[in-house]
Parts: sequence; C-alpha cells; structure tokens
Amino acid sequence: MAEDKEIIRRLKTGDQAALKQLFDLYYRAITMRLYRLVPDLHLAEDIAQEVFINLWKKRDRLEIHSSLINFLNVSARNRLFNHLRSNKAKYVEIQEFHFDLKEEDAQRALESSEFQQQVFAAIEQLPPKARIIFGMSRFEQMSYKEIAERLDIPLKAVEYQMSKALLLLKSSILNKNKA
Repeated sequence: MAEDKEIIRRLKTGDQAALKQLFDLYYRAITMRLYRLVPDLHLAEDIAQEVFINLWKKRDRLEIHSSLINFLNVSARNRLFNHLRSNKAKYVEIQEFHFDLKEEDAQRALESSEFQQQVFAAIEQLPPKARIIFGMSRFEQMSYKEIAERLDIPLKAVEYQMSKALLLLKSSILNKNKA
C-alpha cells in the first residue's frame, strides 16, 4: 500500500516512469480480468490500455480511496460496461447468475443483448457497498473471505451484502422480464 501511494504521488507530478511502472505491474492482470468478462482478447487489451491512458490524463485530479489494483479493476470494469452499453455488444458472457426462470427461458434471456443490458443496469442500481462487493465477487473472482480482508469488514457483512445484491438483481431483472 505504501508503494502504491508513492507511485500515485509520482504520477501526480507527471512522472512518466511511474505510469510505466503501473502499466508493467498491472496491465496483464487487468487484461485477464476483462478477458474473463468478454471472450475477446483485443477488446480486453484495448480497454486495459484505455484505463492507463485515462489515468495519465486525469493524474492531477486523481483521488484513490482503495487499493490501487482495486481502483484500476473498477475503472476497467466500468469502461468495459460503458463500451458494451454504447456498442450494444451481444457477446458478453454473464457468469454465475441463477434466476428462477425455466431453463429454456433462461437460455433465451442469456443470449439476449437486451437481457445483458438489464443486468448491467441492475448492477449499476445496487447500493454502493453491495455493488462493490458484488463486483469483487463476480468480476474479480474473489472469495467472500478475501473481500472481507481487503475491505477490512466482517465476513458476515460480505455475506449479507452479497445476499442483498443477488436478491435485488433477481427482483429487478425478473420484474423487467414480466413487464
């Protein structure tokens, strides 16, 4: 964490070597996380590069309140979601969503670009804590224990927030599909 703060300090002063250091440390990990969300390596690489370009452009206004890797991962995920929404991409693989739909209805819904947009919109509407914890669990593949340790909160709080997030997502998506 102290190393992250030093890199951020250097970055804010316009030190290009700090940006290169960040890129060398985190680019591959961010690209692979994005690739797990969309099976398109070129898109994952492009989005990861955009994260670092944007970081450099906004270096003087940079405010990071979590770990640097978490900040970069959230930035990457948000950039990817924005890209998918604006391009109405149809190839996003939604992982680990379980709803009380008939199997054939669920399969049709997963293949539907409209359904994917509903999922992303529902995720964005989650309360902040639930959204962060949900993202760490589903998009960064962190265990509940890892999330609790990273956020320095009790394991029960993580379990509660995940339960809350899944219920809200399920409710939101099922209600939109009934309409």
